[in-house]
Amino acid sequence: MSGTVMKSIPARQDNAIDQIVFSLVFDKPFDSQIIEQLILLKNDGIDGLPESEITKSLTISSGPTQPPIARNEINGVRFYKPPSDQTKSEIGENRNEWDLLAQEKSVQLICTLYSSWTDVWSTAQDILGKLNNCVSDDYGVNEFIVQVDDKFTCDKDINYSIDDIFDRTSRYFSLNVLEAGEAWHIYQGWFENVDDMRVLHNLNISTRRDDEMNYISSIVHVMRTTFVSEEAILHEDSINHAAQNAHQKSKQAMCSILNQDALDRIGLTDD
Repeated sequence: MSGTVMKSIPARQDNAIDQIVFSLVFDKPFDSQIIEQLILLKNDGIDGLPESEITKSLTISSGPTQPPIARNEINGVRFYKPPSDQTKSEIGENRNEWDLLAQEKSVQLICTLYSSWTDVWSTAQDILGKLNNCVSDDYGVNEFIVQVDDKFTCDKDINYSIDDIFDRTSRYFSLNVLEAGEAWHIYQGWFENVDDMRVLHNLNISTRRDDEMNYISSIVHVMRTTFVSEEAILHEDSINHAAQNAHQKSKQAMCSILNQDALDRIGLTDD
């Protein structure tokens, strides 16, 4: 395919990442003291996330002689950076550039305006660190999750071909997929042991039509890291090590899934 013009357009001008998600899942729900600390953090604000709101959950209780009683209980906090007039056209009007949700027993940080790994992870590490400081040492991290969503769009009036962006010799593809035509889906998973970490990889690759009948090709790679040693459970260096490993493994997978023209288009190399 070398020398041809790609028909599919990546999600961003210089990369295909539609969003990247970082999550910390703790071993038990946040108690009232931690929720209070999160609310105080709301009052202080977080750099880069100018908007915030308290989140609530609806609980319903009832007894044999009492009617159901509904209660709204505070369960966390949300911080976000809305899109500007310029970025709305890139990420959509109903999405935020950054979105942070801390509630129940997890912290989830979503970036929809991906620029580079160095910049995005540096910002994410700072934000997650502030949230992590609100959590006492009595809490451990069950999982650190990185999810990378890559997306390409192809106009509905163009004849679809899997060879436009995908490498048909990739180890991730089966004969059934190669012969499926314009709609197909692959879902697979595997475990990886790296130093004191165990990583579960879930890889979801597909092509489908959207509501406007354009072709959407997506690669969703979720990496769930658990830590073997207890000393690493809340150590920032361990979280950084897990994030860097996820970044490298995501790149390696993409370099195997996409053909060379697509890799050149988004400037991706397996280094």
